[in-house]
Amino acid sequence: PNLKKDMVLVSINHFRLISELYGKDISDQILKEIAYKLLEYVSNYSGLVGIDTDNEFLVYLEHQDGYNYLLEQLDKAAKHVFKDIQISFKIAVYPDVEATLDIDTIYDRVKNTINLMGNDYSKPIIFYNEENQIKTLHQEELIHAFPQALKEEQFKLYFQPKYNIQGDKPVLGSAEVLVRWISPKFGFVSPSVLLIHY
Repeated sequence: PNLKKDMVLVSINHFRLISELYGKDISDQILKEIAYKLLEYVSNYSGLVGIDTDNEFLVYLEHQDGYNYLLEQLDKAAKHVFKDIQISFKIAVYPDVEATLDIDTIYDRVKNTINLMGNDYSKPIIFYNEENQIKTLHQEELIHAFPQALKEEQFKLYFQPKYNIQGDKPVLGSAEVLVRWISPKFGFVSPSVLLIHY
């Protein structure tokens, strides 16, 4: 039967910092425990698990409607074994992978999806969709345009006044300098756009 499949990328937040603080033996043990938990999870869904980088696992398994349970299981395993270490996760999901796509395209899309999360840990699970793909492509365009923007001095300085309001009358105390990118192609580039370059 043609079962729907998902590609899932599981990332351990701040793993390099954890490794530096607690040493290689502990960080290796963390990876092993997470790998065991993932293998246990996918055994129910005809899945495969592989390690991608030093803090990320790739999972390929039968389609799931949600991954909150997986996140709960990972959190529970981490807290049970490593009570004194703060371990948290990010999960990116490419749901219902198209059979016609090659594995490199699938991987790139799920990797780009998790990169969109940046340092936002408020929502630990993100799903690939067309909107996120458009955001990723836009980020790539900005990254490629950035060196030229520096050469052409497409950046403007703005001064945001800071007032002392303790007295009867507000008094200008200082100013915060803001740099903004005004691109001929993209217009005003929001400072909230995170450019990740590898």
